[in-house]
Amino acid sequence: EITQQAPRKMAQQQAPTLHYSNIICCQCGVSIPPNPSNMCVNCLRTRIDITEGISRQNVLQYCRTCERYLQPPNAWMSCQLESKELLALCLKRLKGLNKVRLVDAKFVWTEPHSRRVIVKLTVQKEAFGAIMQQEFDVVFVVRGIVCDMCQRESAKDTWNACIQLRQKVDHKRTFLHLEQLILKHHAHADTLKISEQTDGLDFFFSQRNHAIKFGQFLQDVVPLRSKEAERLFSSDCHNNTFNYKYSFSVELVPICRNDLVCLPPRLAAQLGNIAPVCLCWKVTKSLHLIDPQTLRYADVPAALYWRFPFNSLMNADQLQQFTVVQCDPAGIQWGKWLVADVQVMTRDNRVVHCRSHLGRLLKAGDTVLGYDVSNANLNDQNLAALSDLHTGRIPDVVLVRKFYPMTVARRKAREAWKLGTLDKQTADEAAPKARIMEERKNRDMEELMREVEEDPELRQELVLHMNPSLTPEAAAAALAAAAAPAPRVRRVRTEEEGGEDGEDDDDEEGAAGEELPAMIQLSELVDDLRISAAATAAAAAAAAAATATATEPAEEGRGRRVTTTWTPSPPRCSSPDRRFTCLRFHFSLGSPNKAVA
Repeated sequence: EITQQAPRKMAQQQAPTLHYSNIICCQCGVSIPPNPSNMCVNCLRTRIDITEGISRQNVLQYCRTCERYLQPPNAWMSCQLESKELLALCLKRLKGLNKVRLVDAKFVWTEPHSRRVIVKLTVQKEAFGAIMQQEFDVVFVVRGIVCDMCQRESAKDTWNACIQLRQKVDHKRTFLHLEQLILKHHAHADTLKISEQTDGLDFFFSQRNHAIKFGQFLQDVVPLRSKEAERLFSSDCHNNTFNYKYSFSVELVPICRNDLVCLPPRLAAQLGNIAPVCLCWKVTKSLHLIDPQTLRYADVPAALYWRFPFNSLMNADQLQQFTVVQCDPAGIQWGKWLVADVQVMTRDNRVVHCRSHLGRLLKAGDTVLGYDVSNANLNDQNLAALSDLHTGRIPDVVLVRKFYPMTVARRKAREAWKLGTLDKQTADEAAPKARIMEERKNRDMEELMREVEEDPELRQELVLHMNPSLTPEAAAAALAAAAAPAPRVRRVRTEEEGGEDGEDDDDEEGAAGEELPAMIQLSELVDDLRISAAATAAAAAAAAAATATATEPAEEGRGRRVTTTWTPSPPRCSSPDRRFTCLRFHFSLGSPNKAVA
């Protein structure tokens, strides 16, 4: 044991312990541990300033109109007070910050109306072999100016690019549908103003690239063709600069949804010898055509259409009501469509036989909308150029869609939702025809809302807003009442009416009301954000009353407490491309005796 412990004791004795003697500070004479500067911490702070070269006063340019801050040299960005974006902007404006190491940065609270932003910085720097750390405040003075975009908006006729959107038709259905697509994708965010013309819309932009971006969006949703023109309105020969105004003339295809068209022979042959008389069932970036008799379909892109242009034979204004007498499926089906031999009765009690693609929807006794081609006065050069072979294939009646009567419940349900609208101004040239334009727009809007109610696929392309004047419970009750089938009305037939005494008979109106379209559900509506002082105060008071028992008691010496409640609400939209989860938070701050919202 002695031989094993001896080397261990010798190793402990050989490791000396170093002891440093304190020295006296060369400035104040305080005893300190030795360091390369031979000065204490207080003397180092008084003699050395590591923040030297960092500006303590700076200026932030702020546009009061659009509430954005200038990021030099010419960029503008939106920042909230005490946000990380504003903090990054302030740090970029500091000069000399690259000479030190930034440890921490935070805001110091100031009054919002003081026009001062104070940032407390903590920096480190090596001096005389020691690492020094120091805190200091930097004051940013917010100076109000007007940005270039706001200057152009406040002045008159300062736009640089204009898109003139036109369609040579007698209705506004295409523009109404396009307006909903623009609102859904927020494509109008860069527009200065929107002017409504007799046959279209004018969109004004401050920059040419904004107009090009909007034109590319239009090409993705509707078939069109465009032309660009420029006009010189100012120039400077000394620095060789020229200012132009750009105009884009955009013409939409004059074909709308549910229009009956007659294709040119060359185009019909190029599309696989499809029947020349087709129905346009959908309009996207291409025209989607279908032959109701054979279910053969074809897509006509914009470039192909302008090579072989054609007009519509009949549009939705010429739709007539027919009563289905008999419907026999023919066996040909594709997707949601089924070819059927249908016998319909016209208003003058004529029974007409036709083939339709609505075999899955129609049955005897239904009302359907269609075109009476045999009695129509058609003047089309493509129709006149058809040979005798194709003339025999032109149907007498073309059925378009099933007709659902407008009931009282449907009218009440329509009050629960609405469609968005663009902020448009009527142009001076269209002012004399403003009343006619408004009447035509109201008629087309009524037709669009009816189609939205009856077509679930069309609702997926648009955004439906809940009526702000109704609560979600009232809107759900109105929509549920419209979707519920009408009760069957039964009455007793007497002997004079041809039946036995006391025999019941179904009322025809009640029986027809049993079948309803796929009506709008509450989950398809988007609830807009609404902030009001009265509603906020009432909600906070109700939340405070509900959580009064669960609130912790206030601390002694402090007569205030904070309560927080969380209330989840069901999502307002169930479509796959837009899902929302709404969370409602109510914060109340007040005394133990009385809550203050």
